[in-house]
Amino acid sequence: MKKKVFLLGGHDLEMCTIKELLEARRGDGLLYSDKNLSWSSASLINYEEELRKYGDRQEYQIYGVELREDVRIPENYTSIDHHGDADCRPSSLEQVAEILGVRMDHRMRLVAANDTRYIPGMLKEGATAQEVEDIRREDRRAQGIDKETEKTVKKEILPKKDSVGDLTIVNVPKEYQSLKGVFSVISDWLYPYVALVICTDTELCYYGKDAAEVRKKIFPEGRDGLYSGGGEDGYWGVGIKGETETEDILKEVKGYWRVYSYHVFYFPFKWDFKDTGNKLFTDRYDVDGLKEAPKQKVWRRTRIRKGVPQRDVMAMKEASELFGEKQYFFEFVHPVLYDSMDEKNNILRHYERLEPEARDVKYEIEVKDKKYELKVESINLNIYSTGIGVLTLYLANKKESQKSEADVRNINQYGRRVMPPNAGEFNDWQRSQLAKSISIRGLQSDAQDRYKDDFRYCYIQDEKRKGVDDTWTVSSMILNLIHDIFPDMDVVPVVDDRMLVNCWYGNKELSQKIAEYDSFKNSWYKFVFLDEGNCPSCQDREMRDRLLSESTYTRWKDYGTLYGVSRYSLVALTDESGFSTSVIAMHMRTIYARLFELMIVQRASLLRFSGEVTKLCRDINLKKDLKEIEEPIKSLYLGYIRFINQIYFRSVTTQDQGIELYEMISRQFDTERQIKALDGEIDELNRYIDLRIDSRRNKNGEWLNMLAAFFLPGSLVAGLLGMNKWHDVIPDFWWYFGVVVVLSAGLGCLISHLMKQKNK
Repeated sequence: MKKKVFLLGGHDLEMCTIKELLEARRGDGLLYSDKNLSWSSASLINYEEELRKYGDRQEYQIYGVELREDVRIPENYTSIDHHGDADCRPSSLEQVAEILGVRMDHRMRLVAANDTRYIPGMLKEGATAQEVEDIRREDRRAQGIDKETEKTVKKEILPKKDSVGDLTIVNVPKEYQSLKGVFSVISDWLYPYVALVICTDTELCYYGKDAAEVRKKIFPEGRDGLYSGGGEDGYWGVGIKGETETEDILKEVKGYWRVYSYHVFYFPFKWDFKDTGNKLFTDRYDVDGLKEAPKQKVWRRTRIRKGVPQRDVMAMKEASELFGEKQYFFEFVHPVLYDSMDEKNNILRHYERLEPEARDVKYEIEVKDKKYELKVESINLNIYSTGIGVLTLYLANKKESQKSEADVRNINQYGRRVMPPNAGEFNDWQRSQLAKSISIRGLQSDAQDRYKDDFRYCYIQDEKRKGVDDTWTVSSMILNLIHDIFPDMDVVPVVDDRMLVNCWYGNKELSQKIAEYDSFKNSWYKFVFLDEGNCPSCQDREMRDRLLSESTYTRWKDYGTLYGVSRYSLVALTDESGFSTSVIAMHMRTIYARLFELMIVQRASLLRFSGEVTKLCRDINLKKDLKEIEEPIKSLYLGYIRFINQIYFRSVTTQDQGIELYEMISRQFDTERQIKALDGEIDELNRYIDLRIDSRRNKNGEWLNMLAAFFLPGSLVAGLLGMNKWHDVIPDFWWYFGVVVVLSAGLGCLISHLMKQKNK
């Protein structure tokens, strides 16, 4: 057998573990050489002596472990690496273990995972939090990073970090750029992050989500000094050649992650199934009894459960945001916000569409002169036990060509409409309020344009086109999304012919105008009330000022931030700073999105209950049997009590801003007055049932009284005769019976005559 010679590269924990493995098996035809190299100096030129001694000799096999090949390569040389073009290969430790025939233990697997896929790789291998911390600390020590460097990074560098959306940016000051391993320390201390960029005057490195895609976009043809690893969501780095190159590369990275506006569209609806029409309300809308389409693979029911470890960075990000939400809201509000595995008799079922997690999905809005394209970040479906549901689309506007104020308002106005307006805009050339088409691209589908609607209605209805009789028929795009999981569900819009909108918009110029509020009113009005075009939809100045006053939340006005609330929108206008694009934008997509959705659920449920009351009132006139009326009303009342106690809340948080916004939305939706009105309607139904029950009870009492009155004379006569010895006078039973009947009839007639005289 050939003797194996290993030449070791730059030191880190993986290389040190390989060295330990080789040392334990040294001899018996195995040699190794270690020059204590760093990553920057790890090249074959350091092993020229070994290459001369063992190279091109048949009795030796040389293995270079993570070494740059900057000298002539002998014929008996094999490269062991997993970086750059070799990224698809196993870790260097795994390759060495396979060559030596060594079985990897748990710690070795964690070391290998750390080197190939960083912390997410260790988590997928089942590492505990303590194991992750230990492995990363050992890796830093193996690279020669001391504790003083870690303290400096934490105290002097990290507080100066910036962000653009989900991208974190760290510019290392010149005085700290010479610190050994500063990049590793920064990435460790900031984890978990979605994406991270670290810059110095001589190097820029990108870590995290879409690393390979960002690298290909910026360097489509590659470049000298470009290195990478860790897979699609790994890392890449590049040496900086000029003073301005860092800014140029960083600008392109920011452009990839820059979001100009976020849009959340809510579609509330009533749901029913054809075979449940005769069931009671609580049975008809029991979410635990819902049956999904067999073998459907595009929706996943997502439930929260305590104590479940998160194994990847996106799960950690979602978990941290979820923690923030749950901390923000009172605990008794959680059952209506989250589908929990720890809850019994759930109020809702929560589903998430799978494709946006795995591929690029676009929401396209085509208008007369432009086509808008937004990234679909997620599509959620909530089904509630009050007989309503909410389909929610989370969209990100990442295109610079559609960042203007007019573009953002057009996205809100045209992107939210799911039916033609009452203006009858059936043809493209007639439309001023309706898009030419709305579609979702990138979803799995066997049928072309399954998730597209061009809203072309025919005056003569056929199988392929909706007709003018199809009022309150929602967009086929929306219907098909829901029918993918519940194909037999009847879906009816419950609020409007449009979806409700939650929108964050970062615009520095508009934000600066907030201070000059009087001159800014028209722009602000159009943004809050989702107007397209140049003119506000209200042309009375006094009325417009009053509506704006009722709809504007000005707590952060001096900071250039305004919130607006209307009957169909929740909006926020901020500047483009890191705090606004990361924190405020995130809050609009999380806690305020929950707040707004809760109010939508309350409003839709109230409309649902009002419809059920109307239906029951109609049924009262058709059904004579009290039981047929009494049971449905009791069931509806039970569902309403559950709604009042588990969905409708006067307060949901202790945070001042949350309290104030919740009250504003409640006033806009007129929730309190509608609750009182519905209370009265349901109370009237209950009073009617009580009257029917009392009436039935009185009738039964009258019959009992009549029966008692009928038998009273006979009982009296029989009793009188029974107290005396009449058998001596009337010895025969039948004579005795006849006497009782005659006397009873006579006494009855006398009593009846006296009662009639008294009534007169």
